[in-house]
Amino acid sequence: AHREYLTAGAEIIETNTFGANRFKLAVHGLQGRVRDINYAGAKLARDAREVAGEAVFVAGSIGPSGLALRPGVAVGAEELAAAYREQVEALLEGGVDLLIFETFTDVEELTLAVRAARRVCKLPVVAQMTFNEDLRTLAGQDIKAVVRALEALKVDAIGTNCTIGPQGV
Repeated sequence: AHREYLTAGAEIIETNTFGANRFKLAVHGLQGRVRDINYAGAKLARDAREVAGEAVFVAGSIGPSGLALRPGVAVGAEELAAAYREQVEALLEGGVDLLIFETFTDVEELTLAVRAARRVCKLPVVAQMTFNEDLRTLAGQDIKAVVRALEALKVDAIGTNCTIGPQGV
């Protein structure tokens, strides 16, 4: 898939690591493989770039923990931050050029994730939220509050993806 994107002219390719955090991997009994999976995801993207001989960026894809969709699962902020650091460190080891936090449904979780990443690296950060038709996140935050929060974090790019996408915004 990476090579196809490169052939099509992509300037950034993403790792296939969106759901590769310890909480989502635990559903499959793979919570102990976070490092291996993220490292391999970064390496696959880098190898595709090298084979193609293209000067493109490799973005480490990081999605939400998935805990918001699992009622009754309580995780503290420190444990959640540790999970994001674990994923970021493996992506860094694999050689990504930037981090893309995507499809987050709660700006508080995204804020925690970005801060956790910034504790271990200085790579550029893209932060993307998803919104319903009423221009609110699934956590109920309005788009203006989300933008203010992300601007305060000084991320390098702010965006929206999935659900209604930018056409509704």
